[in-house]
Amino acid sequence: MLALGLGGGFAALAQAQEAEPAQAVSAVPVAVSTTVNDTLDQRLEGCAACHGQQGQGGINAYYPHLAGKSADYLYDQLKRFQNGSRHYAQMTYMVRFMDDAYMHEIADYYAQQKLSCMPVEAARPDLSGVPAGAPIPASGAVVTAESGSSIPPCSSKQ
Repeated sequence: MLALGLGGGFAALAQAQEAEPAQAVSAVPVAVSTTVNDTLDQRLEGCAACHGQQGQGGINAYYPHLAGKSADYLYDQLKRFQNGSRHYAQMTYMVRFMDDAYMHEIADYYAQQKLSCMPVEAARPDLSGVPAGAPIPASGAVVTAESGSSIPPCSSKQ
């Protein structure tokens, strides 16, 4: 009984549609821009969020600097994140679908950047009260070469 009722309803709807004149539907295509500026600057925005605009590294030194490192080294690290031999979720996500040419372009860019360092005076820790030959506090930089040490000073000023 229900099936007959529905069937009759569909038949009535079909008859009503036949009786009404068809309305014209506009077939004018709407232009939608799907073009994205594919520039190196646009590509590097994801990197700059953590590594800085010129690859100088994060303010708190958590994210390493990229500027001035070898392009081969940088490319190799990107490949390692991509193939899973290096693990950091954000980097893996960023490079997952990059092709080799794209990663080479990014590596080349950062290799050409100059790493800007703090002025020597700002980097020099306060070592007053530290006896000569004592280990330098973890917060300080090596500012003078110790005799017999293979570690060079960070600056030529001593």
